[in-house]
Amino acid sequence: MNPPVLDISGLSIRFSGRTDPVLALREVGLSVQAGEIVGIVGESGSGKSTLALAVMRLLATGASVTAGSVRFEGKDILALPEADMRKLRGAGMAMVFQDPMTALNPVLPIGTQMMDVLFRDPALSRADKRARAVAALKRVGLPDAEQQLGRYLFQFSGGMRQRIAIAMALLQRPRLLIADEITTALDVTLEAQILDLLRDLRDEIGCSILFISHNLGAIAAICDRTVVLYAGEVIEAGPTAKILGAARHPYTKALLACDPSRIEIPTRNLPVIPGEVPDLSAPPKGCIFAARCPAALSRCVTHRPVKSLVGRDHSVRCHLIEGAAE
Repeated sequence: MNPPVLDISGLSIRFSGRTDPVLALREVGLSVQAGEIVGIVGESGSGKSTLALAVMRLLATGASVTAGSVRFEGKDILALPEADMRKLRGAGMAMVFQDPMTALNPVLPIGTQMMDVLFRDPALSRADKRARAVAALKRVGLPDAEQQLGRYLFQFSGGMRQRIAIAMALLQRPRLLIADEITTALDVTLEAQILDLLRDLRDEIGCSILFISHNLGAIAAICDRTVVLYAGEVIEAGPTAKILGAARHPYTKALLACDPSRIEIPTRNLPVIPGEVPDLSAPPKGCIFAARCPAALSRCVTHRPVKSLVGRDHSVRCHLIEGAAE
């Protein structure tokens, strides 16, 4: 059997600075199989973007991996020399960020930026690069692609900018695409179009997708499996239908209860999860969610729960269901 396209095991990341070190991720594990779309969901501050940047090895200065491994097609990328990692970015794995206006260069035409992505291939002429850029824009549904190459980002709508960012990420046909909150700033119509586009591109070029979002509707629409991240820890993971339709962890249930699409009675006040994400410079030694959990037991405060299987490929880290099985 071929190894997963992406396999993260026991990953822990610490941020050091002028204050106490922040333990941003702790023993995170997940995998993405070939052709699979895996979602990562959680509140702001859960560590979703940190995880994505760790996979790309683009963590900020002061961040360090203290434990674990990140394997891409069986190769430990944390051990790769930077020169080899640069070759892997774009061709092996690529990332689409939340805001194209900050991720891309606003003072260069999009055609120049797209052709620059292909600079590593000396066999491609300028005409070849231009043709590939046009083909990529057509693939993501940009009209009059040839004429668009000379335009700048500010001349496009938000949805078009995101399509351009996706086209650039896919120029070298990567085997893994990381999409980090790419539909957050879009209205529901544009969001649906982008999700349809990602599914079509996955089927067309065969890439796997790590899809990061706080939007449960987007997760439900596109992801085969879902990982729930809270305060730097994976607290539930499994098939998306199980996670969203039969959640077992109190945090996952609370997230679902806050989804506006699930509110049946009209109200002026949207539901929220009481409390705050804990201080990760000194994470609690028990369950990371215990202080906000309405069903917390005494041992939830003093002992960290272990991962328990509650069904096929469905795991939960919670004292309330330890030892459960279906």
